[in-house]
Amino acid sequence: MSFDKIKITSKGQLTLPSEIRKKLGLEKGNELSVQLQGEQVILKKRIYTGVLDEADPIWDMIGIFYAPENNKENPSRWSRNGKSPS
Repeated sequence: MSFDKIKITSKGQLTLPSEIRKKLGLEKGNELSVQLQGEQVILKKRIYTGVLDEADPIWDMIGIFYAPENNKENPSRWSRNGKSPS
């Protein structure tokens, strides 16, 4: 593994080398998560999945996996409206 030298600007900004941006598919406006581990700074690409809409078909699929006999304590956890799926 090789390390590239980059500089931090007076505003705290840095530029990732183009090779790294290309490998990760990073474009202007993309977000990264940053974490400090000891003296290492870890950057991770954030993947935007979007917010699930009420009409998203995933909500109908949840009923397929619902097993009331296994969820007697909290059957509403598998439903968006608090009712057991039919």
